[in-house]
Amino acid sequence: MATPPGSKCSNAHSGNAFKLQNEKGNQPRADAAPIMQTNITARVKNLLETEGSPFAERFHAGLEVQIQPFGAAALEAAGYPITWPAGEQYRYAWPIRIPKNANATPVDNDRPMRYAVDAIKLIGWTGWNWRDLQSEFFIVDVDAASGHAAGLPDEKLEATRAALCSIPYVALRQSKGGNGYHAYVEFANAPHTANHGQHAALARAVLKKMSAEAGFDFSAAADVVGGNAWFFERKTPKEID
Repeated sequence: MATPPGSKCSNAHSGNAFKLQNEKGNQPRADAAPIMQTNITARVKNLLETEGSPFAERFHAGLEVQIQPFGAAALEAAGYPITWPAGEQYRYAWPIRIPKNANATPVDNDRPMRYAVDAIKLIGWTGWNWRDLQSEFFIVDVDAASGHAAGLPDEKLEATRAALCSIPYVALRQSKGGNGYHAYVEFANAPHTANHGQHAALARAVLKKMSAEAGFDFSAAADVVGGNAWFFERKTPKEID
């Protein structure tokens, strides 16, 4: 398996790649509601494909996802508000998190998108498959001091990078800002996790194992473990014709 684009580990292990191809997550449970092409996750996947994101193939409708739109001023400059064919008017856009009630019993709120996909600024994920109740992967977010008050100075950041690269099952990518790193850890057997909280707890337990293996305290260097990591960003909204 090839090392993914943007990897920051020079020692490419055979198991050191975050899988861009999803092997099972595209197949929802037999009792799951059908995924409509107008639904939020379908529109997000289409956006990722259109924008050439290296994560487009890995994204699927079962993954927990967060969406952050542009603010009112940027949207107005791009031509908002928009009147939709149904006659309903949504002046701006709003954050979206799928699923609803993620920390308890997840509720499917993947419905038709109610504002233009071009209003999306940020897309993030956690690696938890809420439809199948499984943890597919998790992300360790390591921030640089540049742009983050609590980020790591250059020397500590480089030490963290080197320690992460020493672990064969970790794939390291630059964060969206380009200064820090996202370490992807993919589970071979996708263990059962009933909610987001269990997914995050599992991620923290694996991080302890990683620290023991590398002889490095990753918990002191990580900003987010098993939580949302923004992997897609646009600087400006596309103009509405």
